[in-house]
Amino acid sequence: DKLDADMLAYDKAVTDFVHGDAVQIPSAIAAVCTMLPDELTVESVTNTLANDGRFEVVLSKTEPEQGLLAFQILEKVTDEVYQLMLVCQPVPPVQDFRPASPISDDLAETVTNAEGVVLCIMPFEEKQPDLALHFQLRLMNLLFPGAVAYLDYSRRKLLPAGWVVLEAQSDVPPLVDYLYNLQLNGGPDSDALWIRTEGLRCCGLREIEILDATKQNFPRYCDMLCFAVERILLREEMADAKEPFEVVRKNDNSSVVCTWVPFSEAKADYPANDAGGLTLRMEMLGD
Repeated sequence: DKLDADMLAYDKAVTDFVHGDAVQIPSAIAAVCTMLPDELTVESVTNTLANDGRFEVVLSKTEPEQGLLAFQILEKVTDEVYQLMLVCQPVPPVQDFRPASPISDDLAETVTNAEGVVLCIMPFEEKQPDLALHFQLRLMNLLFPGAVAYLDYSRRKLLPAGWVVLEAQSDVPPLVDYLYNLQLNGGPDSDALWIRTEGLRCCGLREIEILDATKQNFPRYCDMLCFAVERILLREEMADAKEPFEVVRKNDNSSVVCTWVPFSEAKADYPANDAGGLTLRMEMLGD
C-alpha cells in the first residue's frame, strides 16, 4: 500500500473533493451494497483490475485516518489516466435521489436497509465528460458486481444496477442526460419555482438556472433548459454572458433563443416585492 519513491507524492492539500469551492467538482457515485465488501484494500482493487485486463493501477495510496483509498488508474484502450478515491459510508436517505427510471418499493426498501455504500469520487478534469462517466460506471460495475443500485450524489439520481451493468458492457457512453439533473424548488405557499441544473460543474461548466418559472409553465422551461444543456455539452458551446444563442429550431423554422446572465447581475433586476424564484434561491443558498 506504499507509493514508489520515484512517483509523485499524494497531495494532501488538494481542494476538498466534496465541499471545495473550485469551479469544477468531482463526480461522486456510490455503489449500494447489501453487505459491504469483506476486503476493500489497495491490493484487492489492484488485483481485480489486473485480472480484468482493461485497467492498470499506476499510483495508489491509503489514507487510514479518512478511511479512503486513492488511485490513479490507466484505461489501456484509451491511454487515459483517471484519479479517484474510494470510501465506505452509511446509506443516505433514498428519498434524496430521483430514480433515473421507475423503481419498485422493494428496491427502495433494499437500498434503505443495505449495510452501506462504497463512494467513488472522481474528477473528470479536462476529459470528455460522457467518456469519463462511462469509465466511472465500468470501473464500479467491475469492483462491485453485487451492488443493488447506485446513488449518484453529483446529480441526485438513483441508477438501477441493471442499467449500470448494460452501460458497463456497452462501447457507447451514456447519453448526455445522465451528466446532469434538473432540480425544481418551490414551496406550498407560492406559485414560484426556481429551476437549476445539478451536475454540470463535474464537467467544468457553470450550473444554469431559471429564476422565475411557475408551477403552471415549468415544463416548457425545463425543456428549454435541457435544450440549452444539450447544446453546451454536445457542441461545447456557451456564448458569452448577455449574448443570445439559438437553443433549438422549431417545426415552423423559428428559433428558441436564450441568453445567460451572471446571477450577481440578474439579482438586481428583481424587485424585492416580486422576487419569485429569486427568494427561493436566496433562502436555500443564503446568497
